[in-house]
Amino acid sequence: MREIILDSDGLRGILAEIFSNGGSFPFKALGGSMYPALRNGDVLLVEAIPATNLALGDVVVFRRIDGGLVAHRVVAKALRESQWRLSVRGDTRRDAEDVPEDNVVGRVVAVKRGDKLMQPPTSSRRIIGILRYKVLLLLQWATRIIRK
Repeated sequence: MREIILDSDGLRGILAEIFSNGGSFPFKALGGSMYPALRNGDVLLVEAIPATNLALGDVVVFRRIDGGLVAHRVVAKALRESQWRLSVRGDTRRDAEDVPEDNVVGRVVAVKRGDKLMQPPTSSRRIIGILRYKVLLLLQWATRIIRK
């Protein structure tokens, strides 16, 4: 596979063309924030999806403010001022990031690891990831109450 480096505008244009034709695009995962569900070097197949159709536990690719693309799990979703906002977090991370729907590139629909093509990580790890995040929120809330 040949790698191409694009600026944000170039990437947006290419993705819009791919998605408007019902296509998907490969995204190479780098780093360990989603380990063990996703591993460094996995190739993720990403398809466009409206934010309204995303579910808790879905793995999404989104654009950060600096233009970089990141794959993290949806741990919360809320409609604020007529726009969907997602809370996403890597499975190995404690803190979630707030992502506006305009920054969501798509949902991971398949993972290629070596010669194997697998379904995206939606097993018990997904549920454990969501529960872990909710427990962390509860502990933060409890800590604030106790300190008062």
